[in-house]
Parts: sequence; C-alpha cells; structure tokens
Amino acid sequence: MKRSVLELDGQWLFQIDRDERGTERGWHTPAYQPGGWRQEPVPGNWDTYLPELFGYAGWAWYRRTFRVAPAWSNQRLHLRFEGANYATTVWLNGQAIGHHEGGFDPFEFDVSGKVSFEGDNTLAVLVDNWPRLNRVPNSHAGWWNYGGIYRSVKLLALPPVRIADVTVHAEPAAGHQPAPLSLDVALVNEGMTAAEVTLAAQVLADEGPVTLVGEPLAATVTLAPAAEVKLSLSAGITKARLWSPAHPNLYRLRLMLQQAGATADTQETSFGVRSFRVQGTQLLLNGEPVRIAGFDRHEEYAGTGRVDKAGTLEADLELIKRLNGNMVRMHYQGHPDLYDIADRIGLLVYAEIPTWGVGNKDANELSDPGVRQVAESMLRTLIASLKNHPSVVIWSIGNECATNRPEARALFGHLAAVARSLDSTRPVAYVGMHDTEEKCFDLVDIPGINKYFGLRARELGERLDAIHALTPDKPLLVTEFGHESALGLRGQGYGTEDEQASVLEQNWAVIRARHDYIPGGLIWCLADYWHQPAGVEHRWLNRIYFCHGVTTLARQPKQAVAAVKTMWEKR
Repeated sequence: MKRSVLELDGQWLFQIDRDERGTERGWHTPAYQPGGWRQEPVPGNWDTYLPELFGYAGWAWYRRTFRVAPAWSNQRLHLRFEGANYATTVWLNGQAIGHHEGGFDPFEFDVSGKVSFEGDNTLAVLVDNWPRLNRVPNSHAGWWNYGGIYRSVKLLALPPVRIADVTVHAEPAAGHQPAPLSLDVALVNEGMTAAEVTLAAQVLADEGPVTLVGEPLAATVTLAPAAEVKLSLSAGITKARLWSPAHPNLYRLRLMLQQAGATADTQETSFGVRSFRVQGTQLLLNGEPVRIAGFDRHEEYAGTGRVDKAGTLEADLELIKRLNGNMVRMHYQGHPDLYDIADRIGLLVYAEIPTWGVGNKDANELSDPGVRQVAESMLRTLIASLKNHPSVVIWSIGNECATNRPEARALFGHLAAVARSLDSTRPVAYVGMHDTEEKCFDLVDIPGINKYFGLRARELGERLDAIHALTPDKPLLVTEFGHESALGLRGQGYGTEDEQASVLEQNWAVIRARHDYIPGGLIWCLADYWHQPAGVEHRWLNRIYFCHGVTTLARQPKQAVAAVKTMWEKR
C-alpha cells in the first residue's frame, strides 16, 4: 500500500481561553458552534495574530474540520504535529487522543479507528504556553515564548505492514577499502494476520545505483500480528565519496518491503559517509582535525514569529557559509528543513535540547522527575529524528543550567548516558556558564562555555585557560561569544557596530591562539531576536529586543558581517 499524506495546514478557527474554561464549555466537541472565533493560519504563532496577543501566555484553542477518503480505511492513520508551544492536548471528534509537553519537538498520535470516512472530522487542539519553572525550558528562558501551532500538521496514512524506522551508519574506511555501511531497520505488523515480507535496500547517488560489496542488502522474515522485528544489514560502498562542509556528498537509501509479490511499503532517506570524533583536545572530521567557526541562531523571523514565510531559513544557512563558517547551533530542535538544507549545502549542526537554565532560579528543578522525564523525551526525539543527517555531528544535553551545583550531576549524567545509549557515533556535549565552578564537564565529551568579555580580550584568555584546567584531556568549545550593537550606531562606545566588530575580531584572536585545546567558536548570534523581559540589573541595550545579532531580526546586515567574513578566511 502507498503512504499518503493529508496536509492540514491553512486557516483554523482560533480563540484564547484566559479563564481556562474551554473544556467546560465544550470547545473540544463537534457539536460546539464556535461563533466569533477568529480565522488564523496554521502554521502560525498567536503573538502575530493581533498586536495585543504579542506575549500572551496561557490557554488557546484551535479547531478545524477535514474529510478522509474511504480508500484510507485499511491504513493506519497517524496525526502528526511538527511543533506547538508548549503543552498540547488534542481531541478528534470529541475524543481525547493525546497530550504532549515540549515546544520544539515533533509528536504524533495513532488515530486509527477514531476517524470517520463518511463526513466531517472535527479536530480541536488546546495549546498552553504558560511559563512555569518546571517546564523545559522554564519560564526564565532566554527567548520569546511564542505560543500556538507554529509548524505543520498532517494526517499520515501508513500501511499496516511497514518499515517503522531505519538507522544508517556509514563511515570512511582506511586506505582504499569500501566504506562500511550498516542498516538497522524496524518492521511492524499492525494487521490482523501474520505476514511474510522481504526487505530489500538500494543505495543511489545522483548518477544512479551505487556499487556495493558484501552480502545483498535483503532479508525475509515473518511478522506475527502486532509484532515488531528489527533487522541488521551491512555492505560496503566502493569508492565512497565522503560528506564534509567542503564536499557535501549525499547518498540515498531506498528501502522496499514486498509482501505476497506486491510492494507493501517503500521508504527513502538520504545519508552521508562521514565520521566525527573527539581525539584528545581535538575534533576530527573524517579523521582530520576540524576548526569550528559558526553561529548560534534562533528560529525567529520579523513579523511572523517562528514561521518562515520568505525562505529566510535557507538564506541564513547560506549566509553562514558565505562568511566562511561551517557550523550552526540552536537551543532546541529546529524546523525539519534546517537539517535537510545543512546536509545539502555542507553545514555542521550542533543539535541541542532546550534544557536551558534548569535549576538557576530553583535548585529543586534539578531533581524534579517531571523535568528529567520531559528532557529525556526531547533528547530521544531529537536523536530519533536527526540520526541519519550527516550534518548533525553533536548531541548537546543542555545550556546554562545550574551545573555549578553537585545536584546537577544526576540529571546530566543520566541525559549523557541516554544519548550514548542511542547513538555511539557522535560526541555528547553540554554548555556551561559557571566557569571553574562547573561540576558536570567530566560527564560529556565536549564541554562548551559561553563567554562575553567585550574588549577585555586578555581577561577572556585567562578565564578560558582556567576553565580548560577542569578537564584538560577534553576539547573546550567556545559555544557563545559576542557583543551588542544597534544598526546605524557607529563610532566608539558600547552598542556601536564598530565596537561589536572589534569585539568579535579580538575574541576570535584569543580563541585561535588556543587552538591546542579550543577547536573553535560560535558567535552569539546570527540575528537579533525578541527576549523574555529581563530585570533592570541586566544592562542590555534593550531588555526585550536583544541586539547581539550580526544582522537585525529583519536580516539587515551590520558592520560585523564583513568583519566576520574576513576573520574566518583563516580558521
């Protein structure tokens, strides 16, 4: 059977629920008549629907109807959300089908047997973005708390007997040996009878099928009803072309599942042949030392919140490449397109979950089982979603948490162990801000540090040396450095474009001078962004609109753009 998708993006009915009585009023039921509700776009952030809703935090509802073709009645139906912030509860035809916590990771629910094929289906979604200390990130997160369903929603029609998952490992071989390729494939049978199936795999490049050596990539198994079977297949790729930022060579893996002489399912994913390792205090890409130069960024666009309507995401990543950069980092799982584009253009990705600030305001968060559960769920989703992307080279388990407290070791030790259990081919990182008071750097492969020293370059160097002494056998990545500036403010002094450019140049010189243990750095940040309100003790140019970008939120370039391109010509 063929996989099919019903896109549910478009205009939805929308209403805020400030007094949290929507369920009491029956807003989730098909019989409810939503008179006076607004028509608003999904994907969309409610902060952009009305000026008065910019910064609204609380409950809000979305409703729409849709019809499903009777031909899908023999398929398994999954309702998938690519992203909604933060806690999302979903009803279909008045029946509760699931709840999800997390503002950036995708999630889906099996709605087989709950869909009508004879008329309208009513979908009701409650989204709650109210800031709370025990959420991940908590209410003190360093970015705007945009609310709503801001990524795509779709109904997936899947064959009952199908390919459920595939993990691809492909790394360079020594000398001229074929590159080893291994596949871990999960098959499921959600039908009522046993199924004998044959799985076959093919590797393709732009010019066509790729020559493989070893046993054929194929296997025949019998799947009992409600069973899952995991298969491992391996081969070698002759004359493999490696993936790197300079040469982002991609292959395509095509999986075909045959049952009773017919195609039961097909699936295709891209991958690259590459390795990324920590060796001593260095990072190795395909066995060679690599110098990191890149940007942190937020998924935020002028006037549209987290929804990219103008191709700005791809333009951002292309800009990093044009500035001689090779890496991008965000504090959370990004839009799926980010990773596809990074694969294609050759940009390394530092992938992180939003365990941001945990324990800094309330140390009890560090031992809160709810925080741990949600953070682990986010980490598992991150790795499951991105594991086959060659651009993704690091799993980061958090940023700027209370890791100056010994209580943090249990939480971050657990997250590091989970990451390694799911993927042993990529290093695990954590980013701190507590300098020599950090208590968790020994738990990860790549300690990261965020440092803002302005023009005090000598002091920055001394501080980096002291932090590195905590784990002298590991690389120390400078994951954030930067400075504020306002577009059009020139000359000497804090906040000018000239001083921002000078700070970046001087800080980069300090980082380069320590290449023996610092493999590079990431600038905070690519574009200005809206920030959660900060107290008056934070002496920023603007305590809500943060001006650390080398461009404005509208992507107008500042003087720093040209400065960065020049300073990164030699890493």
